Amino acid sequence: STSREVRCMRVATCTLVAKYYGFVQGAIAQLAALKALVPSEVDNYIIVEDGHYDKNVYTQLEKLGYKILAKPALRPARSVNYVADRWKYTFNKFYIWTLTDYDRVIYLDADCLPITKDFHLGMLDIGDKYLSASRVNAKAQARFNAGVMCVQPNIETYRALIETLNTTAPGAELADQGLLNLFCNGYKQLPDVYNMRSWNNNIYDNIIIAHLRPTPWTRTTGPRGWMKYRAIWEQMYKEGLRLIG
Repeated sequence: STSREVRCMRVATCTLVAKYYGFVQGAIAQLAALKALVPSEVDNYIIVEDGHYDKNVYTQLEKLGYKILAKPALRPARSVNYVADRWKYTFNKFYIWTLTDYDRVIYLDADCLPITKDFHLGMLDIGDKYLSASRVNAKAQARFNAGVMCVQPNIETYRALIETLNTTAPGAELADQGLLNLFCNGYKQLPDVYNMRSWNNNIYDNIIIAHLRPTPWTRTTGPRGWMKYRAIWEQMYKEGLRLIG
């Protein structure tokens, strides 16, 4: 894609919350950051599983500016022993492929915080792949982390994902990420700074998207690099609450 084509694309962002209230806090901070970094014509969606939150939470999210996609649960047809219990809710992420009013959807887990202005522009060129994303780690170059990705919405892709979910669903133990890696058979690789999850070494200065593990609403102390970005997260969360009023 040329830079002009990229700038003419209809783009939306999307995040996901389910069951755990903390992720709503993450979504509030994330949208406050997005409002500061991304043009206002970019729409912001949030996928919410039916029955998981009361109307008060919906009202808060709408006041902040989210377009809510309240959806039925997507789960594998077969029984799965998940590595982490909360991962059973992440298949709802597949709904991003239904947002066909847009050329691209930037998906961010709710514990992700964009840091750099117009960060989305570097993600939009997905080549001939289903999506762009960052690698899992240096030892797993072939696999991507599905916490940050850019996809081209397409109903046929969505239906194929649901069919995969309802049939064999290998890799489902690793939730949506395991299944997507098998389904996509390759991806357009983004630099690690688009999904920075490692905080053990230095204070990182050139991060584009911080993926804050441990989650910033569950603790206030951690490695120095993490602390730096947790402080920005807290600032954005307070700004989100101010905007909700």
